[in-house]
Amino acid sequence: MAKDRKTKGEPKDGPPRRRKTLVIRDDLLKRLETAAVQEGVDESTIVEQLIEDRLSGYVISVRGTPIVLSKDRRTPTGDVNNPADAAA
Repeated sequence: MAKDRKTKGEPKDGPPRRRKTLVIRDDLLKRLETAAVQEGVDESTIVEQLIEDRLSGYVISVRGTPIVLSKDRRTPTGDVNNPADAAA
């Protein structure tokens, strides 16, 4: 039975990783590459750590009123407006 193969630099455990292309300046790329060599990790690990450290204040959440998909079905308070009630 074949084992799942991990690509170079992909952690053996933890959340799955996705590919993303970024465009950065040459001097910053050299710093990134140097930091990765010095730390003994790949560039993606450095970028992930920078995002964790510097962007931890940004969270993904929904607060407040839910999205109204059909305005004719909801009242301003968010209650469902039954068309049968309006016809009566």
